[in-house]
Amino acid sequence: MVDADGQLSYIVPGVTFDGDDIGTWRWAPQNAGVQAQLTPEQRERGQARHPDRRASRRRPGRAGAVPSSGERAARRLPRAGRGDHPGPFTTPRPAVPEGRGFTSDDRKLCVVVSTTTGLTVSRFEKVTVFEDEAQEGWAVRVVVQDDDAKEFTDLTGAVTGRPPPANALAIVQGEDRLLARVAVISRLTGGDAVIATKLGRNEARFLANVLGAT
Repeated sequence: MVDADGQLSYIVPGVTFDGDDIGTWRWAPQNAGVQAQLTPEQRERGQARHPDRRASRRRPGRAGAVPSSGERAARRLPRAGRGDHPGPFTTPRPAVPEGRGFTSDDRKLCVVVSTTTGLTVSRFEKVTVFEDEAQEGWAVRVVVQDDDAKEFTDLTGAVTGRPPPANALAIVQGEDRLLARVAVISRLTGGDAVIATKLGRNEARFLANVLGAT
């Protein structure tokens, strides 16, 4: 609604005067069906009397074309090879670490194991499962045999102090099976270590059995 002496800057369908829908009447000539029924002279008079306001907002040289979403995005994003911008689809890929990949049974953990150092254990001296109240879960402890004790100590000493994730040892089996990943805080002596914590009871027992618990 407007005052009696007011003016509407743009009349849309639904605007009425004395009960007549002048908005619908105003835009009826723009309808394709109505246009088909008009003579060429009537079309010219209608265009001269009611110029399309949207034309004033069009950019010069575009012939009224509305750019698509892809064209608008192309104007905002730099093209590859221009200036210092590499372009939106030329992000360099991260370097692939060297080594062998191993994945846990549940597919939640995947590690790349270095092939430069390692320790092959055919059998542990002892594997036990215990409830770790401090860690609020169950844990698995292994004890290596005397012949492997020194090499195990040297291996833990080699990764101590490295930045994550290189400060850890992976307990693997076969060609690609990851059993556990152990972060090493300090050099371990004595040949024993807790290799998994915060496990469920059945999960801890399963891991222990795989490692040869009796």
